[in-house]
Amino acid sequence: MASALINVPARAKRGEIIEIKTLISHVMETGFRRTQLGAVIPRDIIRRFVCTYNGTEVFRADLHPAIAANPFIVFSTVAVESGTLVFSWTGDHGFSATETAAISVGGPEMAPTPPHARSRPGKPGTALDDATHSRTLNAAIRRRARGDRDRGVRLRRGDHAFRPPLGLRVHEP
Repeated sequence: MASALINVPARAKRGEIIEIKTLISHVMETGFRRTQLGAVIPRDIIRRFVCTYNGTEVFRADLHPAIAANPFIVFSTVAVESGTLVFSWTGDHGFSATETAAISVGGPEMAPTPPHARSRPGKPGTALDDATHSRTLNAAIRRRARGDRDRGVRLRRGDHAFRPPLGLRVHEP
């Protein structure tokens, strides 16, 4: 039986983008290897990962033999209401695993202010309001996608656009 680790914030502000991390233990045998006697080891992979948020699909990924054992998947979604996230993995030979995680969503008092939005004493202009930060971030992501230089905009960890690794097809509803 496979075991899964899920990292979902317990609390979030309404409209906040939350990062979700999942890890499931699975051998992910490609079907191309052979035993010492020359017999082909049958393929045994996780074929699909689906995450639903209160019954609505928010992320789906089709996995292929190129994915390593113990697939680690990170994605983001918007916290809209309190509820349950359901994570489902399905694979070859009838493999199926399901895990759930609860999230509590509330007003601005629920979550602390993110570090990039806090002002530092003695340094005027270091705090960016959400709209300015979003415009700056989106412009930097567009330039990076076009191959332009950074032009002084620093992307923080987690701000980059999601680019799936080889062998992973992402379907966003």
